[in-house]
Amino acid sequence: MAEYSRVYEIYESLTPRPKNFLIPTRFFVREGPILLWNDKEKRKKKRYLFLFNDTLLITKPEGKRKYWLRVLIALSSGTTQAQDTDYVGGDYPEFRLHCRTRAFAFFTVSLTEKQIWIQDINAAIKGEHDARLREKKNKSSEQIDSSVLIKKVQDKKVQDKKVLDKKEPSEPPKKPRKPKTSESTKKKKKRDNVYR
Repeated sequence: MAEYSRVYEIYESLTPRPKNFLIPTRFFVREGPILLWNDKEKRKKKRYLFLFNDTLLITKPEGKRKYWLRVLIALSSGTTQAQDTDYVGGDYPEFRLHCRTRAFAFFTVSLTEKQIWIQDINAAIKGEHDARLREKKNKSSEQIDSSVLIKKVQDKKVQDKKVLDKKEPSEPPKKPRKPKTSESTKKKKKRDNVYR
């Protein structure tokens, strides 16, 4: 469930917000800062990536917890591929993401981070994150089933206790009595009825 609420939080922090982004099958995988090569300016730019089981968002940080959506990449298209490049000893380790119409060159802080991004992106492309989610759902549904059973047992105990706590009356309940009316009230009522 945390993955789904995180999807909504990210959606709310984006400008512009992508259409049809909030779907039940989408869940959050990872996020983090990265450098992206800009061909026009011939330099690296700071970007922030959000990886989901079927989508990668390339965003530009716009203040605290706000992001400008630059590119949305559908990873389930079949033409997308994350490729490791040979690390020659530049400032930052590099990997590339090849899409149908464009390639992106990303730079990470460390080799480990680069390998994790490549592994997670390729897993999303192959749909392996979906299998992990199904495993999580099965485990959580078993936990939910047991918690529901425990709750039912507790409710039954509370009901049984209420029944035991009720005392059965030895006498039938008495009917409420009508208040006695005095002679003067009877005369007033009779008099009031005559003038109506």
